[in-house]
Amino acid sequence: MARRRTKDKHLPPRVYQKHGAFYYVDRNNRWTRLGATLVEAMAEWSRLVDAPVEARSINDLLDRYMLQVAPRKAESTYKDNLREVRALRAFFGEMRPEDVEPHHVYQFLEQRGAKAPVRANREKALLSHVYTKAIEWGLLRFNPCRGVRRNPERARDHYAEDSDLIGFLSVASPFLQAYTLYKYCTGRRQGEILQTRLSQLREDGIHYRGAKGGKKIIIEWDDDLLMVKEMIKALPGPKHVESVYLFCTREGQPYTGDGFRSIWQRYMRKALEKGAVKERFTEHDIRAKTGTDAEERGLDAHGLLAHARKSTSDIYINRRKVKRVRGMKLPKGV
Repeated sequence: MARRRTKDKHLPPRVYQKHGAFYYVDRNNRWTRLGATLVEAMAEWSRLVDAPVEARSINDLLDRYMLQVAPRKAESTYKDNLREVRALRAFFGEMRPEDVEPHHVYQFLEQRGAKAPVRANREKALLSHVYTKAIEWGLLRFNPCRGVRRNPERARDHYAEDSDLIGFLSVASPFLQAYTLYKYCTGRRQGEILQTRLSQLREDGIHYRGAKGGKKIIIEWDDDLLMVKEMIKALPGPKHVESVYLFCTREGQPYTGDGFRSIWQRYMRKALEKGAVKERFTEHDIRAKTGTDAEERGLDAHGLLAHARKSTSDIYINRRKVKRVRGMKLPKGV
């Protein structure tokens, strides 16, 4: 029986991360390099491992989807899918795909939604895409998720005030200070920042791809961004190894999402306890603040956030903007 992983639990069997790259280890203990990023590695891994051609159970469908479809998504989306699949397996796993009906999907949303309504919606969306691919593969004819209403969601509309951002920085570690300012200046997502390589920092600016492998964008240098760059360079580096990442652990590896969130929560609790911030805000709220502040200053907020559609940026920003209106003037003679 194979040993349970103690780290890198998001990786498939026989896939390991080492020296800034991912490797597949076969049964003869031969290491095959898969790629430097998780997305590249999973795409290569899916070519090495045979996907099931039949779908006798939902588990079979999920196995094929995670081999052939999920690895081609953005890294953060792929990691989300790994978590979502666990919940789908627990509820639907042994069912035959053709036996799943809309009322089963409603039952899942109700049961799972009792504790995590928003997460249940994401898991249902993944199941729907799995069925869509199964229809494309010629395995099924019907998607039981179509027409099923998701759990109600309340869109987050919190705007992090300047005073709260400054207060948080006053108690944060040097690493978190540099990270927070970098995020505010660039508007990048957490996954993008944690995976940023030094090679992306060039003379004309910082090079990124837009949402989900979209259009290439270059964030041009200015005095503030250059200052943040110097803050990052001053951070303690890894021991006995040269890292290729802008932000890295003492081993030279990028921070994992879970590891970073643990750091963020620790310092946010500290900021609240000391009264440095009036209201808790999330790491993602900084990206929203970037877009909102850019819009207020007449900058290209959509270009900076790099959403696939401008309408997405508009919704994202308008949720947090406070609409200012004038009251009615009293009628003459009053």
